[in-house]
Amino acid sequence: PVFKPVGTPVEELDTPALVLDLEALRQNINEVHSFFEGQAAKLRPHVESHRCPAIAHQQLAAGGTVGGISVTTVGEAEVFAQTGIQDIAIANEVVTPQKINRLCALAHRSKITVAADNADNVKALSEAAQAAGVTLNVVVDIHTRLERCGVEPGGPAVDLAKAIAGSQGLHFAGLMAYEGTIIADTPEELIALSKICIQPVLDTREMVEAA
Repeated sequence: PVFKPVGTPVEELDTPALVLDLEALRQNINEVHSFFEGQAAKLRPHVESHRCPAIAHQQLAAGGTVGGISVTTVGEAEVFAQTGIQDIAIANEVVTPQKINRLCALAHRSKITVAADNADNVKALSEAAQAAGVTLNVVVDIHTRLERCGVEPGGPAVDLAKAIAGSQGLHFAGLMAYEGTIIADTPEELIALSKICIQPVLDTREMVEAA
């Protein structure tokens, strides 16, 4: 990409280019992050939509976060780690040997969390982490409705959590789920549909804690 200074006339920008209303950006960040400052739950900004380290640093500086960001790919994690972000979660499975090795290389300089949904992947992550001399944080990805990836909630998720916790080079870091876009006509309907998706995850959390 060709970087242009703030204030460059739009006619001089090459495409594609990210063009922002900075005041609107600051207002949006402040509104979301100020809400989470007063909550027990904290925000982990998912930066895939903008893929811009400068914006990610603004989000982290705004408060109300866990201190790190979320990305979708190893390549995104590498770019953001190069800008000094030291807590990065990949909200996705990483399965090829090449990408797992890149993941472990990142773990030498940043806290890295990755999702897993099967025992074979957990074994591959563990072996690579041990070989690299690092610890990877791993969350269990729970399937809720997209038929895309994720282990089934309940017993299968608990078994996978146990496998992670018992694997060298790995640290069991919790659960994640992604239900995709929920289409609803009213806030009440959105709440009801969201609860349907999240309840199996909450039930699984209780089972994991009990185990």
